Amino acid sequence: NPQVLPYPEPAIYFSAFGDSSLNFTIYYWVNLRVASGLKVDSDVRLALFKALSESGLAIPFPRVDVSLLGGALPQQTSPVENGWPNS
Repeated sequence: NPQVLPYPEPAIYFSAFGDSSLNFTIYYWVNLRVASGLKVDSDVRLALFKALSESGLAIPFPRVDVSLLGGALPQQTSPVENGWPNS
């Protein structure tokens, strides 16, 4: 991004293990007299997402499995079987 200053040089650090991720922190500097920090942050994140996608890497989204204990599941029927739309 042309709004990111070359000095001090941008840096990326591994910061934590997430539930389904490796978390990195990106540090870069922006001259706020000529650029919006929020806009540059968004542009950098979108460029990173695009680069990851184009290289075949996907961002994992958390998955939750729910188990019901004790008892049978209720019988599922479609709206048509229940008389819809004439009910």
